[in-house]
Amino acid sequence: MMGFSTLNFVETQKAVSDDKTKDPQLPLLIPYHMVTSYLRHYSIPLLPYIQFSTQVVSVVPIPDQSATGKSFPPLTKWQVTTKHLPTNKTTTHSLYDALIISNGHYTVPYLPAIRGIEAFSSKYPDNISHSRDFRTEAPFTNCKTVMIGNSASAIDIGQQISHVCSGPLIRVVRTNNPGNDPNCYLSLEEFIADGEDSDTSKGGSIKFLRPDGSSHIEHGVQKVLFATGYLYTLPFLNAQAPDTSTTTSSSIPLLPPTGHYLRSLYLYFLSTTHPTLSILNTPMKILPFPLAEAQVSVLTRLYLGKIPLPLPSEMQTWETQTIAKKGPGKSFMVLNEPAEDLEYCNGLVDWANQAEDKTEGKPENEPTARPRSTSQTRLPRLPLPPKYTKKQKWLRTMFPEIRRRFMERGDRRKEVRTWEDLGIWWEGGDEEGEGRVE
Repeated sequence: MMGFSTLNFVETQKAVSDDKTKDPQLPLLIPYHMVTSYLRHYSIPLLPYIQFSTQVVSVVPIPDQSATGKSFPPLTKWQVTTKHLPTNKTTTHSLYDALIISNGHYTVPYLPAIRGIEAFSSKYPDNISHSRDFRTEAPFTNCKTVMIGNSASAIDIGQQISHVCSGPLIRVVRTNNPGNDPNCYLSLEEFIADGEDSDTSKGGSIKFLRPDGSSHIEHGVQKVLFATGYLYTLPFLNAQAPDTSTTTSSSIPLLPPTGHYLRSLYLYFLSTTHPTLSILNTPMKILPFPLAEAQVSVLTRLYLGKIPLPLPSEMQTWETQTIAKKGPGKSFMVLNEPAEDLEYCNGLVDWANQAEDKTEGKPENEPTARPRSTSQTRLPRLPLPPKYTKKQKWLRTMFPEIRRRFMERGDRRKEVRTWEDLGIWWEGGDEEGEGRVE
């Protein structure tokens, strides 16, 4: 995480539902180091189960022969090969009943293909960077700077850079473009590496497209920072397993070549072809911790056989209908409607809440994602996150405004403890009240 950033957590949308702590001295938007400290503390009971300094080399689906003909769709076990990085020792583990992938999608940066970018980067090797690698605004001091993107990270970074760069920060924003801002453009059309004898320290030229359709060339650009997001990557699912000719790229068609989206995932996390495979937190524009918790509440009950799995045709229909609504490609992965991520979490909680003890009388042909087990141990009542209220969903829709007002406070933002401090009010009950903005 960037060393200065504030995270998208407010009091009503904490990391996980069983977090009992509440510090009245915390600012409304929590800085990254507090989140890091929270995660370290929360992870202490889990440390015995974590293998550090370990890379997953390959994951291979193996048909569960013991379940043949007894489940629909057929179950899959998973052969996992790992490498211990300090020793380079490779280990192929025993088969696992289920595989939950939570590797994130903030590792491989996306840089759009723009005319002239390779020649520009070759001539000015230190001029182009991505928000993934941003740590401090110092390298941008006294440099004419262009920022591409309008995400939360772009806003955070842009605010820091604008205090130190030369002249106003030049921005490229495809949406919500303030047309009256002469330093904000609709798109970056071309990088121009100036003549061979030009002074590289003075930077190159860039051609922009204005909102009115006209072009403009900016000279002497010394720094270009892309805040253009990331690509999905699942290298271990496409790797060849050691000592076998089997690859998983054809049998688990999750990742199209572009890397902009994932497919064959029901509700964005459950494989439609391998019910024992799931990938957490794949959508964009979400509150990651609550969403992952809601997904896991469903997975736990699925794998215990407490709730049924939809038929493959139903899962595929959901994907087809969602693509038709949102569009193909990257837009398919974006929960862009007001409070859509919270509505999504509520739907998962409703699904998980259908759990009953079905140890007797379960139809043989009922779809299941339950790995076979001989254990008859009765587990304690499974935790279930609460559903989000009308108040919480309204506050979620107000987050861009909350964040804007928060950031405008500058050094005084540490004093902001509630959204009321920013003129954001909720009057009445959590379900019956209404929001008000001053």
